[in-house]
Amino acid sequence: MPGHYKQPNYKPTTSITIDEDLFKLIDKFKHKNEFDNRSQAIETLIRLGFKHLKQRKLVRG
Repeated sequence: MPGHYKQPNYKPTTSITIDEDLFKLIDKFKHKNEFDNRSQAIETLIRLGFKHLKQRKLVRG
């Protein structure tokens, strides 16, 4: 959008639907690792997943 200014820490957002068991696992991970919020925990889990896939050469980039 022309003239639109993004804040320095801007991150796009999305919504996902997950089952209750996975939701509970994410919350356990969040609390065990002392994240401030669920979004930080989910972002870390996604990054770890991609790192693992990259190491196994199942994804590029």
